[in-house]
This record gives sequence, C-alpha cells and structure tokens, in this order.
Amino acid sequence: MTILRDLVVAVGKWTANDGTEKTRWRTIGQMHEGSKGKYITLDPAFNLAAVPLKDGDYRVYVNLFAPKDRSAPSQKTSGDLDPNDEIPF
Repeated sequence: MTILRDLVVAVGKWTANDGTEKTRWRTIGQMHEGSKGKYITLDPAFNLAAVPLKDGDYRVYVNLFAPKDRSAPSQKTSGDLDPNDEIPF
C-alpha cells in the first residue's frame, strides 16, 4: 500500500509572532494505491462539521498534499494523537 496524498483541511487561523496570519491545517486521511486500485482512508475521530466554512458556502474543501515523510520526527499538535505513544503519567 502506497500513500499517494495526505487529505488535509484548514481548521482555523493563528497569528505568528511577526504578526502574519497563518492557517492551521489538520490531516484527516490519506489517498492510497494498492493491489485493487486507488482508495482513501479517513480519521474516524475527526468531525467534518467542525471545519469552518467559507462565507456563503456549505461544502468542506479537502486539499491533497504530497505525503509527509513519516520516518522523520515530526512536530505534533494536540490534534495529532499517536495510539503508539506512551501515556506521560
């Protein structure tokens, strides 16, 4: 199974120390290619109803980004939980 793309949605905005507005992104799944073709997997814990909508629109826009290198250590946010991590208490 090969990961072709990460499925990512914009879940909010934040302001950097230099005053620039940044987008907060959340990976909600991946697009894969396997022996039976292409398919997607989604994070079942993520609620699409929580995604802010564009003014006057009712759809959620999902972006397809090149997959992250998952072999390198990453900076996790509170929304990116790894079930293999140890509980810190």
